Amino acid sequence: MQPRIFRGFFRGGCPWPRSDKSDRLAAVDGDTVTCSIALKGKKTVATDTKMTMIKKERSTMELAAKQEKKTTAGQTTALSVPRTGRGLLTTKNMVLIAMFGALSGVLMYIQMPVPFAPPFYKLDFCDVPVLIGSFTMGPVAGILIAAVKILISLVLRGTQTAGVGEFSNWVQACSLSVPAALFYQHRKTRDSAFIGMAAGVVVMVAVACLTNTYIMLPAYAKAFHMPIDALVAMGTAVNPRIDSLMAFVLLAVAPFNLLKGALVAVLTALIYKRVSVIIKSV
Repeated sequence: MQPRIFRGFFRGGCPWPRSDKSDRLAAVDGDTVTCSIALKGKKTVATDTKMTMIKKERSTMELAAKQEKKTTAGQTTALSVPRTGRGLLTTKNMVLIAMFGALSGVLMYIQMPVPFAPPFYKLDFCDVPVLIGSFTMGPVAGILIAAVKILISLVLRGTQTAGVGEFSNWVQACSLSVPAALFYQHRKTRDSAFIGMAAGVVVMVAVACLTNTYIMLPAYAKAFHMPIDALVAMGTAVNPRIDSLMAFVLLAVAPFNLLKGALVAVLTALIYKRVSVIIKSV
């Protein structure tokens, strides 16, 4: 006689009640579903965590890029000398103005006479630093450099023209550098620099003719208690065709300033690029 448990097997039965098997299968299925849900939940949490980390990392990188951009912009602003406004009165700019002014004042000692003008017209290259400073820092800086140049010249050697020659030198330096700097500021290209210097030379010659006719030569004659005809006679001694004040201006003042302005512009064009690189690296 077969035991009851084996009898169940041989008859295709089950050694335990059917309800217990269903419960066990349901429990297994429930555990599987629970495990699957748990795994999915873990995957979802992991994915969300990963996405959050990626977003945070991306935000950090964007913030770092913005900060680096601001820092670079600040460094560029600090390196590039401001043109106008309050930025002109920075420590670096004031030092540069003083240096250019001192160099220009020293260059005033290197003078040479010209054969077509009276002896008190002497050619120098003191306006080269003025023009370079104007291109670098703007027209106002050029005016200040020219003023420093005149002050240094007055302190070191005084005046031989009762201040008239020094004032005329400052006016001519400003009339050359200001138009050139304005053209260059409008569009910072080599062509603009050349056009600006050419315009500066033209303005310089025109201003020299006007100021010498109506201000400088009369003031010079009055300071030394001599008539205008005496100055004209000094021009006649150099060029017989100079027989009047107008001829003096056209045949002596205009060519002198044209020659000086052209030479200063050429020298500036040759050395400005190298000097500007040194200035920006300071």
